[in-house]
Amino acid sequence: MLIKDVIIIGAGAVGCALAKVFSEYRMNVCVIEKEADVAFGTSGRNSGVVHAGFNNKPGSFKAKFCVEGSRGFENLAEELGIEYKKTGKLVTGFSDDDRKKLEELKKRGEINGVEGLEIIDGNRIKDICGSVKGNFALWSPQTAVFDPFEYTIALAETAAANGTGFVFNERVIEIKVTDSGRFKVMTENNSFESDILINCAGLGSAEICKMLGVNRYDINPCRGEYHILAKPGKNNDIGEPKIPVYPVPDEKKGVLGVHLTPTVGGNLMAGPGAEFIEDKDDYANEEDMMKLLSEGMVRLIPDLQNVPVIRSFSGIRPKLTDSKNEIIEDFVIEKSEEYEGFYYLVGIESPGITASMPIAKYLFDRIEKDFGESFEKKKNCKSRKDMFSRREYKGLRKMVCRCEGVTEERILRAFDDIVLLGAEPTIKGIKNRTRAFMGSCQGCFCTIDTTELLGRERNVSPDRLTYSGKGSEMFEGILK
Repeated sequence: MLIKDVIIIGAGAVGCALAKVFSEYRMNVCVIEKEADVAFGTSGRNSGVVHAGFNNKPGSFKAKFCVEGSRGFENLAEELGIEYKKTGKLVTGFSDDDRKKLEELKKRGEINGVEGLEIIDGNRIKDICGSVKGNFALWSPQTAVFDPFEYTIALAETAAANGTGFVFNERVIEIKVTDSGRFKVMTENNSFESDILINCAGLGSAEICKMLGVNRYDINPCRGEYHILAKPGKNNDIGEPKIPVYPVPDEKKGVLGVHLTPTVGGNLMAGPGAEFIEDKDDYANEEDMMKLLSEGMVRLIPDLQNVPVIRSFSGIRPKLTDSKNEIIEDFVIEKSEEYEGFYYLVGIESPGITASMPIAKYLFDRIEKDFGESFEKKKNCKSRKDMFSRREYKGLRKMVCRCEGVTEERILRAFDDIVLLGAEPTIKGIKNRTRAFMGSCQGCFCTIDTTELLGRERNVSPDRLTYSGKGSEMFEGILK
């Protein structure tokens, strides 16, 4: 069978990593995404940590691909042109039971191939990060931080520069197999056909599986909420840790606990909590969980009780359960037994972003082997810079977002890149590409300036401007 057309459902980190890998070969590749832009789901709602790989069960996909992803992430970040900081990480403990668990984590990490793990005492903790409390800790020098928005966008733009097509605002509602064995994917507005169909739909992955008779899995959504703290400065004179700081993980819940993570943009995040919910689109922030986050971060660094929280948000992990409602602790990466060419990835939660490129390469190699073909590689692959952010913007140096130092030029460049990718221009999409609206004022001033700029330079009417797509309109109308 000659493979011509590939459809990938889902434009999160794994879907976009797959798009990048496939775009390097002579195939027609299309990514279908229900949201208005890339990284609007789980891939854009997390801690932004490149995990080293000591939390996962030895021999699992999670362990294998996390360690591979961690080792290769720095080179990948350089290739994509994104920011990456190898910070190291502390997992702190206070009791004898905590120390025992940290020893177990260290042993597990060493089996997985993680390098440089150490159990250190309180004095060493103070040397590494003086504000952190703990009697001892697991020190992981391989852990890093990055921007998950920037990463996913860079993967998508690289794929697009090499011919991958992206279709946004298209929710898949039905999938059929034609008489010729091709897949017909129907959305609310269109239909698409392919020889290979890859399900990377994240929180919707089990639902997509069921459209082709794979009924073994269910997604049990687990919401994690976060605080974002003010940057060091006028409202924060304690400084903040330059490394991620974690408590001993909760093995029963399968989560890492409320931890502190510095972002590449300079803020500190506290979270996430862990709460199983019914609605996988429920991104609410609840008062009780907000209090627990505050208590958790103060336990790690007491002085944080005086630092303002400038925003709270939540993400939802696609926790995978089987037909008996028991949690499956590993990624599911499988092919259909009934339909040749249908591959599905279910339960891709943490450390999914760290593992995204190894997952993509593994699946590509598996597909190539399954079809008994050596796919033809393109002779000259392009970088994202060959297509995106090339336009000149003269005379547009006025500052729009003073908190984050974002100019009119950067706003318009982001807008144009969104259009070029085929996504819908939104405030959230611009925010993810520029950090505008992420400062202490959270867009109170720069939202209006951005709206006026887009109206003046790109003819965008305020009543058509949305935050994240249909149903999130920013304004009701215009008063004169």
